[in-house]
Amino acid sequence: MEIRGRFKDDQQDGLWEYFDNDGHLAYQGIFKNGKEHGLWQGYHQNNQLLYKGMMNTGEPAGRFEWFYDNGQLERAGTYDNGRLEGAWHYYDRQGHLTQTTLYSNGRLI
Repeated sequence: MEIRGRFKDDQQDGLWEYFDNDGHLAYQGIFKNGKEHGLWQGYHQNNQLLYKGMMNTGEPAGRFEWFYDNGQLERAGTYDNGRLEGAWHYYDRQGHLTQTTLYSNGRLI
């Protein structure tokens, strides 16, 4: 794995990119004060988007989405303070909704 990024005051800062052993971009995101902050994205081997979501001081925050390698949405939902929150929707490879689960404060309800 190859990692590209920079440090500021001995902490990860700005855009960081992580490449697999074949040189494909595996995931990338922003660091602020040494913690994940802002948009993070991961990629399948075929360069299709695997996931995308926002981070806030190292914790997932807001909407996250994961995708199949054909580009179709696999699941989507919201994080609040790093915990699953609200409705999470799950889809098959053709895009049909297969399941919805509800969370409150990280717990399935």
